[in-house]
Amino acid sequence: MQQELVLAVLPFRLSIIHVPHKSSMPLLAHTLLKIFLYPPKGESRFFSMTETETEVSIILDEDTLSLFPTCKTFVTPFCAEEEKQEDKSSNRKSAVISGNDTQNIIAQMTGLEAVDTRWRAVQIYDDSAGMSSTKVLTALSKPLAAAGISIFNLSTYESDYVLMPEDRIYDALDIIQKEFNVLADGLDDLKENFPRPETKLTPPSKNERERVHRLTLPSITSLHLIGIQKHLVQQVGAHILKLLLFPPSHKRFLSYTETEDEISIVLDKESLECIPDDIVKHSAEMWQYLKVNDGPLGFTETGIVSSIADTLSHAGVSIFYISTFETDYVLIAEADSEKAVAHLREHKNKFTFD
Repeated sequence: MQQELVLAVLPFRLSIIHVPHKSSMPLLAHTLLKIFLYPPKGESRFFSMTETETEVSIILDEDTLSLFPTCKTFVTPFCAEEEKQEDKSSNRKSAVISGNDTQNIIAQMTGLEAVDTRWRAVQIYDDSAGMSSTKVLTALSKPLAAAGISIFNLSTYESDYVLMPEDRIYDALDIIQKEFNVLADGLDDLKENFPRPETKLTPPSKNERERVHRLTLPSITSLHLIGIQKHLVQQVGAHILKLLLFPPSHKRFLSYTETEDEISIVLDKESLECIPDDIVKHSAEMWQYLKVNDGPLGFTETGIVSSIADTLSHAGVSIFYISTFETDYVLIAEADSEKAVAHLREHKNKFTFD
């Protein structure tokens, strides 16, 4: 008998953009002011920004994307409608999208980049299948990887979101329905606004499936995971702006996600002190992260989420997974970190540590 999986296909068409130089974030101050201090009234949105030691990665819906300057767009194999030129610094293709002079100047100064692929977010409800979120993630990511579907994962305080290329969303849902008895919201909206395209899946090669992933255990530890009610976005917005535009001198990991239902933030103790405690829900755990250090991952790789989630679920370790433009981060409760690292080290055919 198939286990039940409750999910929702969100109505947003999502983009992924990248600020490679964190020092240029103040140039985006006007855009960030609009996002955090003047959110759309009566409308929901999807916005996630993750700042690491090396990058700022942003996931956002189309309306929010329109607030940003013009981006240099990387054309992935998923679609190649625009005229392309080889980017010699990367194995991706690139195309420059034209805009007004001010936008182009800001884009050039920030190095702002985007992926031309549009993504759809599937929300996985925590009580699905009577399994932990890590086991659900494993059960989802394995068959999708086998079918050659790349996913982008984003965990929050209350839920998990799996981003899938829009032109693969129907194939992905078909695969999931073979594994689970699926109860899904949002399918009618998807069918109405994005009719099923004709696609042909290309499974990854054997070498891709057996790739050994390089992991790094950074020095940043004791991260907090907090949740804030969605209607308090303006109240917390000024504090988030301060964190983003006036970063500390020390290295940090900061991830802010706003969805239809919640605000979820991962941050260090010093950053947490900037947010009023009376509006915050705290996770009982403290967290540290592992970085997948395979280099720029691109957007066609498969099996990374599956490999890590599957290995750690067998060790009884729950994870909090955040994908970025450049790579993936696996957050692990500090109480489980030694066990998790030891278990990953045992699988030398899958993982190696820097």
